[in-house]
Amino acid sequence: MGDNVSDLITLKIAALSDKNQQALKALSCFGSSANHDIVNTLSTEMENLQLGCSDELVDAGLLNKNDAGYNFSHDKVLEAAVSLFATDFERADCQRHIGMVLLDAFDKGNLECVGIVADQCNRGLTTSEAHVAYTNMATLNEKAAASALKKANRESALHYSRNAMRHLPENCWQSVRDLSIRVHLTHAKSAALSEFCFLSCACCKTYLTFVFAPARWCCGRGKGCY
Repeated sequence: MGDNVSDLITLKIAALSDKNQQALKALSCFGSSANHDIVNTLSTEMENLQLGCSDELVDAGLLNKNDAGYNFSHDKVLEAAVSLFATDFERADCQRHIGMVLLDAFDKGNLECVGIVADQCNRGLTTSEAHVAYTNMATLNEKAAASALKKANRESALHYSRNAMRHLPENCWQSVRDLSIRVHLTHAKSAALSEFCFLSCACCKTYLTFVFAPARWCCGRGKGCY
């Protein structure tokens, strides 16, 4: 039965126009679903993802449409959409492109779902990206963590704050000191929310030190920064 479903889905996708296949590939970068704000933003910025394509994919039975957005009608449809990418590199490149488009919309104030923007950028960023790209990613993930903290979403806050820490450059205390302080504080607050932490980890101790001794910040390099 499973093979029959997969075969039917494969035939349906093969019969789609190239434009609709490209739309399906792009939507697969979000996992099982994508909200209307995301699809609308991409529709205005990417030629291969027009809103009409999504509706045509609904008519083909490959997507479902609801008040929140679009979702794949079956797990096998998502698997088939992902398999349209020739290589993992091609998929990462698509994710990076989508992430940059969404980041631009977020920076302009046209998009509010900072977590989704951060996720796409995180997936598409490669090790060969320039230093400035990583700095921007640290900023973006810190914003996503701060947003999650406001909603008391512990898991998401820690996820994004860890990514922000990971994206800081090696010489962060010299090159991007203000960003480094902000990222470390947000990460400490996120860790403090964890029920497994109890303010005993190094991150939380750093946070408490900063809160209760605000006149001095120690960079861990043998001297204080005032």
